[in-house]
Parts: sequence; C-alpha cells; structure tokens
Amino acid sequence: MTSRSLFTPRLLTAPVVALIIGACASQAAGRPVQTERDVAVSDEGVLRSYDVGRAQVSIPGAPRDSVLVALQAIYTKLGVDVTLLNPATGEIGNIKFSKVGRLGDTPLSRYVSCGVTATGVAADTYRVTMSLVSRVTANVAETGSTVSTQLAAYAQDVGTGTGRISCSTTGALESRLNQMLLNRFGG
Repeated sequence: MTSRSLFTPRLLTAPVVALIIGACASQAAGRPVQTERDVAVSDEGVLRSYDVGRAQVSIPGAPRDSVLVALQAIYTKLGVDVTLLNPATGEIGNIKFSKVGRLGDTPLSRYVSCGVTATGVAADTYRVTMSLVSRVTANVAETGSTVSTQLAAYAQDVGTGTGRISCSTTGALESRLNQMLLNRFGG
C-alpha cells in the first residue's frame, strides 16, 4: 500500500487553488480587505470570524446625490432590491435579502465563499442571506464623491433550514458595483 500526500495537485479543489492564488496576489484597488481570526477550536473543526473592510471607489466630479441615484439603478441591475435609501447619511442598499444559486445572472459563488458541502459549493446550493450597503460621502478636498460598499453573508441548507455557515466576500460584487459606477460617470 502506498501513501499519498494530501497536497498532490489531483486533490486540490478549485476553491483551494483560488485561495492559494488569491493569497499570493496583491490586493486589487476597490476590493475589500478581509482578515480572519479563529473564534473557537474543537475536535469537530475551527469556527472562524471574518472582519471585512469596505471596498472604496472615488468618483471625481460626481455630486453625492447623483451617485445615490446611479447606485439605485445599479443595485436594481445587479438583482438587489433597494430597501435602504437615506439621502441624509448617504446610505443605500439592502440589509437583509436572500438568494439561492444566483444573484441576477451571476452564480453566488462568484461573490461569496461559503465553503464546499456534500452537495457542492455551498454558495450555489444553499440559501444565501446577504447585506449589501453602500455609503456615499462628498469629497471635501475636491469635487466628487467616495463610495464605500460592504457585503456580509451567511448560508443555510435549503432542505433543512438548520445551521448557518459564515460566508466571506470574494470582492467581486463590490468591484463590479464600483466598475459600473465608474463607467456611468466616465471613469
């Protein structure tokens, strides 16, 4: 009987390879910075907490109110109903919405990482509950606005509805939102 290393290329799954590559790559502009910390360790596994920074983008020459209007259209185009709109604070988004499999035309696994289960990639097979909120602030030093966006999520098995899996953002949704904003304002 021969033994195999657990780290042979055949045994690496796509999420593991993406994690390794992502750890080696530099942080892209406008993507959230995520830090991980262990909360509890037992024989059954490790419970981790993720602290996610906000993804930011600066929109030169775009007044705050115009950016809020553009964000409302962008959220709708992405498949997120806007349930939070506060012009006084510059906040827009949805603090609790659920999707199964896709957000708009995009698989949820592109936007959040919830691990792999017996049925496949959890983000694509479980109900994912998310909070996506942007805050628009006027740039004091120059004309224009800055947009900070944060995505938080967890997943639950649709069949059982029990147990939650913490998800972490991949940064792709925030980056897509930022790029759509820049395109809209000629950036």
